[in-house]
Amino acid sequence: MWAVGGVLSYSLGMLGLGSGRVVDSSATSPLISSMSAAATEGMEFVAAFESEYGGLRTRPNFVAEGFIGALPRSRHAYKLLFVYLHSPEHPDTPVFSERTLCNEALAPFVNENFIVWG
Repeated sequence: MWAVGGVLSYSLGMLGLGSGRVVDSSATSPLISSMSAAATEGMEFVAAFESEYGGLRTRPNFVAEGFIGALPRSRHAYKLLFVYLHSPEHPDTPVFSERTLCNEALAPFVNENFIVWG
């Protein structure tokens, strides 16, 4: 629960919607170490998605970094952040990924107008 609150607070702060209070740097060290794990998870997801769906003609260009890294990237590119939550256990995931997410009309639109994170 704390990590989610920390990510949400940080995200709102990146968007200029935070509380504006200064956070003690010693309190952020656990958050920083967990961001490294999040970045690793982001890179693992991109590799797994590319392995599974890389043979398709079009697909979203996921950024290979954590959510916290994708936020400033979207801000600097002046694009919205497209967040895709992937569940390999769900029975409809392969069909959705192949027919919708990697659709020849949708994927180029998403790549052109969004920073894509999953």
